[in-house]
Amino acid sequence: MRDGGVCGRRRRHRRGLIRARSAVVVPGGSLTVQVGETVILGGPVEHVFDVDIDVDTTLFAGGAA
Repeated sequence: MRDGGVCGRRRRHRRGLIRARSAVVVPGGSLTVQVGETVILGGPVEHVFDVDIDVDTTLFAGGAA
């Protein structure tokens, strides 16, 4: 089922189309999605990269907020 991953699962669950617990297949493998008051995403993890971001210059560059 291709439905936009986690957001799509929540939407389908609200419509009664899927159970609260389902799987999403992504390029890195299969993830479990548990939908309720909150959404819990679980599955195997692997460190891919590190990044440092200067929030002040990245988010507010050019006066955009």
